[in-house]
Amino acid sequence: VVACVTTTSTNSSSSFVMAVSLGDSPIFQSIQLPLKEQQDHEPSPFLAMCCTGIKGDAQFLIKAVQKYSANVWERYNIDTLHVPTVAHGVSRIMGRFAISHRAESKEWQSSSLFVGLPGTGAKGNDDEENNASTSWARPLGVQTIIVSCSPPSDDDSFSSPTTMLLQVEPSGRILTPVACSSSDSSSDCRFSCAAACIGRDCDKLQARLLQLFSSTNPKSSPTTTSKGKSTLSSLSWNDHPPTIETCQEDLIRILLEETTTSSSLPSRIRSSSSGNKKNNDIISVETFSTRTGQLSRSLYTYKNTKSFFPRM
Repeated sequence: VVACVTTTSTNSSSSFVMAVSLGDSPIFQSIQLPLKEQQDHEPSPFLAMCCTGIKGDAQFLIKAVQKYSANVWERYNIDTLHVPTVAHGVSRIMGRFAISHRAESKEWQSSSLFVGLPGTGAKGNDDEENNASTSWARPLGVQTIIVSCSPPSDDDSFSSPTTMLLQVEPSGRILTPVACSSSDSSSDCRFSCAAACIGRDCDKLQARLLQLFSSTNPKSSPTTTSKGKSTLSSLSWNDHPPTIETCQEDLIRILLEETTTSSSLPSRIRSSSSGNKKNNDIISVETFSTRTGQLSRSLYTYKNTKSFFPRM
C-alpha cells in the first residue's frame, strides 16, 4: 500500500510518500540519479518504484528503468524525470517484452517448446511473417507503482503538487489512483493526497482505501498501535490530510485487517513455531519526507490483526 501527501500553508509546505508491506524486503527501488544533489548540494527529488509479482520480472523491469534514466541524462542532460514519463517508459517496456519478431530467437518469448501452438510449425511450412504475427508470448508478471516527492518550489503555486503517484498494470495500462482528494485552492491550508495498492488482496485493500477518503468513514474496532495506545479509525482523508504518524497507523491497520484473515493466522503461527524463518509476522514501512530529505525504514511485528509493535 502506497500513499503520498502534500500539505501547503502560508507558513510552511511539506510532502511525504509512504509504503507499507508485509515482510522485511525493501519496498522502494530508487530510479533517480543522484546528480543534482552532488552538483548543487540541494536535496534531490525522490523518484522510485515498487513492484509485486514475479521476482525475476521485477528485477528485469527495475534495471531497464534505471538504464533508461541513465540514457536520458546522457543524451538530453536531464537528471530529473517525471512520473508520467517513467510510467510511459514502463508501459513501453512491458509492451515490447511481449513482442517477438522472431519466435525462435527468444526462447522465453516463443512457443517453440509447446507442440501444436500457432507459429511453431516446421521451417518452410510457416513463413516468417506468420511466425511473427502468431508467436506466443507472455507479458511481464509485475504490477508497478511509481511515486515522486519533490521539495516545495520557490513560487507559491499549488497547480503542480510536489508528490505524484501512478500505477502500471502488467498489460501496460497506466492508471491514476482512484483513492485521492485535494482541497480548495482558495483555502489557507491546501493539501493533496492519494493512495493505491498492488499485489494480493488489492481489491479488498482498494475498497478500504476508498473508505479513508469517504466523509462517512466507518469506525473500525480498536487497534493497539506502535505506541501501545488503542485507537479507532482516523478522520476522513478527504477533509483532513494525514500526518506521517496517522498515515502509518491507518495503512498498517488496513493492511493487517484485509490480508491477515483468521484462516491464515494459524498457518503463520505453525510456520513460526516449526522453525520456519519466513518473516510472515513482519511489516515494513518506508517513508520519504521533504523535511528530512532521506528515506527512512522501520520494521514492525504483529501478533494478530489488532496489535503491532516495533521490532526489537
